[in-house]
Amino acid sequence: GKNLVEILAQEGIHNIIIGGRNQEKGEALREKIIAKYPHATIQFRELEANSARSLHAGMEGVDLAVITATIPDCMEAIARIAIQQKVDLMDILVREDVASQLRKYEQQVNEDGRIFITQGGFHPGMILPMMKMACSSLEAPIEANVFMAMAPVFDNAESTKEIFYEVNKTKPLLLIDGVWKKAKYTNAPSMEFSPDFGKKACYPLNMPEIYGIDQELGLKNAGTYVAGFHWFIDYVVFTLSVILGKINIKLSENVCSWMLYHFSKTLKEKLPKVEMIAIAKGKEDSNETSRIHLKSNDGYLLTAQAMYALIKQYVNGDIQKSGIYLMGRVIDENELVKDLRNMNVTIKVSS
Repeated sequence: GKNLVEILAQEGIHNIIIGGRNQEKGEALREKIIAKYPHATIQFRELEANSARSLHAGMEGVDLAVITATIPDCMEAIARIAIQQKVDLMDILVREDVASQLRKYEQQVNEDGRIFITQGGFHPGMILPMMKMACSSLEAPIEANVFMAMAPVFDNAESTKEIFYEVNKTKPLLLIDGVWKKAKYTNAPSMEFSPDFGKKACYPLNMPEIYGIDQELGLKNAGTYVAGFHWFIDYVVFTLSVILGKINIKLSENVCSWMLYHFSKTLKEKLPKVEMIAIAKGKEDSNETSRIHLKSNDGYLLTAQAMYALIKQYVNGDIQKSGIYLMGRVIDENELVKDLRNMNVTIKVSS
């Protein structure tokens, strides 16, 4: 959230409201950014996501609310009040069930002309755009895969809970020979990242935004994969998460998020580095390939940059049709990459 507010101020977006529970921290952030960008118009509103009264007051007079806190369980209430207050909504949440919560209000969203966009940021918001970019230079792409590596650096334990929800509640699908199939433990290809990460085994991720890409782009094979963090996290913490998840999902999230966060503090890596590699292949007799490699030393900043690109398209009127969307499905990938490069994100294209 802090990064996004600063980018918006830097880019001349006016009438920014910071919402949060801690007024002291909110006012300090406001003063810090105004000192850096005196032209910025920023105010703070005390906001409690669990309070309908607070949400009503916080959204009064707002055009667009962007949720950057890890509060997936509050999104249904937030959506309901956003509709009542005639506010458009975006979030950076990973949990796929948030989209299901929002879709309960799909009819009203469409009738009222609202725009709700979930799963923003670099992950998962940039997965499908990266795939599309990789495929765009090929005459007849038949395969596209995205690989990600992320350093285990977290702001707090709460921010890791979505990881364990996904471990316990979702079943990744891969497009194999034109059919979407449940991923197996053997579906763990290796990928050579930059020296920051090296060669890593990568594991399938559930990414609903890519489902249907076979029909859209004519692909026969596709998937999204993420590299492991560290042997202790991959084999001890995640295994424990699955075991505890069979007893109680919340127990798994609470125990394992604490373990992941505190163990990550003992590691040498202090920068939240991320890499994304999208590789597309053409028809077999062509030997065509396309590769897009994105690097950032700060995954949190990258999420804010991706959200700015999304907000820019929204403000410019490029996203006009009312509805409930996943970011990867609604954002223009060419403009996204252009904006990221303008913000000094390293993106290399090769074949």
